[in-house]
This record gives sequence, structure tokens and C-alpha cells, in this order.
Amino acid sequence: MNGKFWLTGRIGLIALFFLIMACQSGPEKQPALQEIYQTGMSAYEDSNYTDFLKAMKRANDLRPNHPSVIYNLASGQALTGNHDSALFWLNRYADLGMTGDPELDSDFKSIYDDPLFQAVVRRIKDNERQIGMAEILAVLPDSTLITEGLALDSRNNTFFVSSVHQRKIMKIDSLGAISTFVQSASGGLGSVLGMTVDTTRNLLWVCSAIFNQTPPGTVAEDGQTGVYAYDLQTGNLQQKVMIPTDSTGHLLTDLVLAPNGDLYTSDSRSEMIFRLSAGSHKLEPFVAPQIIRAPQGMVVLRDQQTLFVADYARGLYRVDLPGRKVTALELSEPMCLLGIDGLCSDGKFLYAIQNGIRPQRVVRLTLDSPRKKIIKLEVLAANHPDFDEPTLGVIADGHLYFNGNSQWRFLKNDGTLANPENLQQPKIFVLPIE
Repeated sequence: MNGKFWLTGRIGLIALFFLIMACQSGPEKQPALQEIYQTGMSAYEDSNYTDFLKAMKRANDLRPNHPSVIYNLASGQALTGNHDSALFWLNRYADLGMTGDPELDSDFKSIYDDPLFQAVVRRIKDNERQIGMAEILAVLPDSTLITEGLALDSRNNTFFVSSVHQRKIMKIDSLGAISTFVQSASGGLGSVLGMTVDTTRNLLWVCSAIFNQTPPGTVAEDGQTGVYAYDLQTGNLQQKVMIPTDSTGHLLTDLVLAPNGDLYTSDSRSEMIFRLSAGSHKLEPFVAPQIIRAPQGMVVLRDQQTLFVADYARGLYRVDLPGRKVTALELSEPMCLLGIDGLCSDGKFLYAIQNGIRPQRVVRLTLDSPRKKIIKLEVLAANHPDFDEPTLGVIADGHLYFNGNSQWRFLKNDGTLANPENLQQPKIFVLPIE
């Protein structure tokens, strides 16, 4: 849900680093990493490339597979005359699927003419090509919605689309007719974020949050967040469960429904996971703060033993539901799992929507049989000309449906829109995954 924009060159990589790090606020490791990175960038500005390289090596030890750090490792190696190492790290950057313009970066001037440098530049440029068969399924006429969540009632092929800016929920029926399902700010509804359909109870569950980017953006409302449940046929509010405001602050961004009816929701501001047990009227802390530092999308396995959580700044975590033990998923090889917003599963694979890296993309992740390690990452969609911060999605009938252009970058911190004349109509994409 994090609004962002992309720049090119070193300034863009610095922005990427601090954007990802800004999603964390707890004390453990993060300040040290930020301090190390900033120390390195200060050394770079002073042309002290030896200390710049040392700082990037330390940053890489703390946060492997971070594109900005890896690119700067390559830069530091080139600037200190270690050309083979520079090429190694540029190839690692290309392996992660990242894009950029090292051929325009004077840091690599000493190896411009090296055929191996030219080869890795081609690899990085190849990461800019459009990948996949994502197609536009529906277009909503109101360009000012700033969409986030997407839910599907598969019984009648009805989609629901949440609006951050308009504070309402849109409906797209099986014939493609678009209407307002829940009116703006109805019942105190804030910015509408993640959503899910509960066919057993005939409900649409949604995350509502009021924060600085929510119109009208008043300080008095800031921090009001909870889950709302609406009747799928009438749109009438059936249940509203709020988290009491406190000094920590809360912001519920996404949610997932377990087969037993329990609802789990991620709180990106307090760095917690809450649970609303089936039949309960109280959200209870489930995962304590400062373990998963920037929780976003989630998946519950059908056996109800495991919850997967995307950490926007760190990758993917596994939560053992009976014991509440949290562990980071291991990687069989270098992969970039930063910037995951949406997370879905078809029961066999995990599907992640990454809008915090460049290029923004949809990937399929294969896990080992104990489901503790990611053994394969496949890019299913990237560099579509209409992608503009894809966010959340849902899987049905061998297809992934997702919001393709949420356009968070136009949303200002006072709840108004920057250059609204440049907004595009929101698009729902469909991507075959079988």
C-alpha cells in the first residue's frame, strides 16, 4: 500500500533504499543498517570510495539481495579498481531481475569498454522487456479512486474494488456493470485497503484505516482503523470491529480468511498481526511487534497450520499458527523478495505482487515440501505499459486477478491528489497461472 515513484541512476537507488527502510520503524537492526548505508553514501559524496565500499559490504551482510546495496557494491568495486568484483555484483543485480542504466553511470567509466561489462548491461536492459500475458479485464471510469484491494465472489463472478482516496467500495458484476457497493465514508469508513469474500457467512470483509493520506486527513481521525463486514448482496454493514487508538498507532492494511472463519489482519504501523476469531467481536494481537517489521499480504494454508506474511522491507515469513512461532523463509539461491504488497496462493504455489522494486512485477514462488524454503522464483508479469503500482489480487479458476495501476504516487500526505489531470482510469488485470 506504500505510495512510491521511481527515479533512475544513483539518486533512484538511494530513494529505493530509504523507501524500503521507511516501512520499518522498530529499533532492531534497522537503524544500524540505515546508519551504515548513510555513512557509505556520505563517503561516496566525499569521494572516499574505500569507505563507501566497506559500508556497502557491511550493509550487504545485514540485508542480502537488496538491489540498491548490490548495485552500490558493484559501483564501489569499480571505483576502487576491482573490476572483476564489479562485474560479479552487476551480474548479481541482473540475476535479481532489476533494471537500471549502469552504462550511463560514470562510476563504471573504467570498464565501459570491457566486453563483459557490455554483456551485463545487455542483461540488465533485457530485464526491461515486457513479460507475461497479463490482460486488462475491466476499467473503472473514476480515475481518482486510488485502488488497493480486490475481492471476488466466485459464485456469481462479482468483483469488489476498494478505494483509498474516495473511501468507498466499487462493484463489478458478471456482465461488467460497475456500481458503488458501499458509499464514501459510510459508517465512518476510512480508506479501504485489503478485502476478502466470506462465502460461508455471505460477507465482504475489508480493512478500513484513516491516516495522513486519507481525505480529509485530519489529525483527530488519524489512527482509526479496523475491519468492516458487509452483506454481499445488499452492501449493508453487518459488523465493525475497531482497534482502540493508543500511543503506538495502528493501520490495518490487508487481511486473510482462514477456512475455520478466523480472520488475520496485518498492521503496518504497529508491526503486528491481529486475529479476529470466528464469532468474536474483538481484534486480538496474534504476532507481537518488531518481529515482522512491515507486514502486508498474507496467505493461510488449507490445513490451517501455517500463515505466510509478506514483509515489505525483508521478504517472506512463515507463522506457525498453533505455536505462533515466526521464521523467515529461507532462499535456495539469491532472490529479491522486497516490496511485496499482495500475496496469494492456489494451494500449490505462492504468488507475490511486488510494487516496491523496479520493475514492478508478479512472481510465482515454489516452496520445498516442508514449506520452509523458497526453491524457485518465476516472473509471470513485468513491465506492462499500464502497470503503475499493482497492489492486491485474488486467485480463481486458474487465473490471478489484480489491481494493476493503483497510482499511489499521486496521493499526497494531506489527502489531496497531486496533478489529478495525469491520473489514468483504474484497471483490473487478469493473468493465467496454469
